[in-house]
Amino acid sequence: MHFGIDTYALSVDILDRFMATLKVRPKFLECLAVGCLYIAAKCKEEDDTISITPEFVIDCNASCSANELLRMERLILEKFDWFADFVTAVDFLQIYFALLLLKVDHQPEESREKYIELEVKLASCLQYHRLASFKPRILALALISLEFEKQQAHESEMNTDWLVSISHLQQLAKVESDALVACRDLIVRSLPSYKVVRLELSDLTFISHAYKPLKPLLNLSDRPTYADVVCGRTFPLVQ
Repeated sequence: MHFGIDTYALSVDILDRFMATLKVRPKFLECLAVGCLYIAAKCKEEDDTISITPEFVIDCNASCSANELLRMERLILEKFDWFADFVTAVDFLQIYFALLLLKVDHQPEESREKYIELEVKLASCLQYHRLASFKPRILALALISLEFEKQQAHESEMNTDWLVSISHLQQLAKVESDALVACRDLIVRSLPSYKVVRLELSDLTFISHAYKPLKPLLNLSDRPTYADVVCGRTFPLVQ
């Protein structure tokens, strides 16, 4: 239907919120999903891109009627006191990405391509119901941190700025380390395109300033994961 990723994210969020508070019979699920998309489109899209109700039902290939969709729309809006334009993970992704661009040299076209790639991966994350348990600000930050880590794995030298930048965003958004790590791990298990990269010992020299509890490692084979770093886990000192 040529709607944006923000419309998709909002429709999923409305659906999750509604089903978290009310039990829905299976026969009404399709109409509920179409209703959530209809409301999200009205919040995010231009008016001339949204079909009138009967045509919208046809475009969605839905079995419900236009009147049933209108009744469902009203039911959803009444449940949320007629406000459904919630903040989604896409909103946080846009904010995080804009803040990161302030810290690095970038080409506009490259930045645009990278952001589109992040949007596609976020859309994939929204398809996994277990990830819906994480707040939008956590999901967006976890995805960006994984993308930084994956990109770093293809470079010859570790650029420690990525971890410092993610830590800065984590503090701004007030995201707990345990929640961030848990969300990252679930994304890795859900999306085959990610593989956790372990930090090298030589890449941890900068951490002494930001992460006091982290100690030198016993040997080169013991390398901390991202979870170890952000949670400040300690290791035996080198003898």
